[in-house]
Amino acid sequence: MLGLPRGRLVSDQGIEALRTYQYKSANYSYLYAHVNKPIATFFVKLTPLSIAPNTITLTGLLCSVAAYIAMFLYCPTLTETAPTWVYVFVAVCLFSYQTLDNMDGQQARRTGTSTPLGQLFDHGCDALNLTLMGVCFAGTLQLGTPLSFVMLLVGYTEFWLATWDEYHTGELYMGQLSGPDEGLTLTFMLTLLTGIMGPAFWHKPLLFDTLTLAHMVIGFGVVTGFATALTHFGRVHRANVTMFRHAMGQHVVWVSFTTLLALLCVPTPASLVPAAAETAAASPFLVFSLAGTTFAYCVGRLILSHVCRQYFALVQNCKVLVLLLVPVLNRWVGLLVSGRAVLSENAVLAACLAVAALMYGHVAVRVISEVTDALDIYCFSNKHGSAHNADVEAHIGSGGRSHLERRLSVKGRERADTGVSNASSTYEDAPMA
Repeated sequence: MLGLPRGRLVSDQGIEALRTYQYKSANYSYLYAHVNKPIATFFVKLTPLSIAPNTITLTGLLCSVAAYIAMFLYCPTLTETAPTWVYVFVAVCLFSYQTLDNMDGQQARRTGTSTPLGQLFDHGCDALNLTLMGVCFAGTLQLGTPLSFVMLLVGYTEFWLATWDEYHTGELYMGQLSGPDEGLTLTFMLTLLTGIMGPAFWHKPLLFDTLTLAHMVIGFGVVTGFATALTHFGRVHRANVTMFRHAMGQHVVWVSFTTLLALLCVPTPASLVPAAAETAAASPFLVFSLAGTTFAYCVGRLILSHVCRQYFALVQNCKVLVLLLVPVLNRWVGLLVSGRAVLSENAVLAACLAVAALMYGHVAVRVISEVTDALDIYCFSNKHGSAHNADVEAHIGSGGRSHLERRLSVKGRERADTGVSNASSTYEDAPMA
């Protein structure tokens, strides 16, 4: 049941959909338009044309991984006080990720190498970064496991609904307050502030001697997340009223994921199981690493289904959630029977994480291989080398099209001649390569 996927992940129809795919997005963020985008534009002009957009995306993800490792080393239970340099380092890494994430699309359009693989790769990295960034910020606020779950759940929900919205409407929607822009900017600014002032001020009582500034930050995220969720539901309902009930059925993935993660994060009342006090905060980095990997797997399969216009089969695409169920059973069955987990929680979590990472990596490599073969491109370099770069140099600022864009356009006309619909073959609006 949980084996690696067999057969092709992209069907023949999916390959045709890839070749005619046109990326559409709507970003209404003022911060992106007036701050984040100009910053990315400044740096992308300094970037050599030979650097592939996906290389920029991957570099950004590695920055987040570095921040995650630093937080793990100095704040393993998400409650410790880390050295000042750690908070500054994490803030710089998160800013770097955001800037590089905005640069890759511009680099793709600048070099004329925009393809659907870019969207798949970019969204896949964003899904992984959601956990990396969220856990780092939870450590900055010293939230511990339960409150970290609440904060991360807001991010997971927004990301899932945005992807679900795009799957049904064909457009990636980001409102005036979006996670990639306002959310990430606020995160690295508050992290930098923590490095300057220390984390103690997050826990000074502000209201009723119990509510702290950290609680208010979480509350702000919950309120904005709820408003964003209503927007996504409304968009899908307006786009496909007759199929809305079926679309809502896909949220069984989100409900299952949330329930399983909650059972791993929420502490058991000591009156029910006295021995649960120690297991409640067991290895939050293992818990959230496993959760983040399974979440990225499910969301990645949904994005692939959207880009390739394939049906999103719930069981086939989300069976990885079984790897969240295993530690849940290990913990709760043991607690209810004997007052402690059946096996070491950390050992079970680590084993499930290893399997989840293997499944995710296997699917990612196969998707990249199938898409690059179908579109005759490379993932981390320009297949057409210096000749293509010279072609791009000649067309920058002239409104012309690069060699790759012309080649894809010719293929599109050939398919049109044989009766195959071709909405767009140049990918001028695609985010990256």
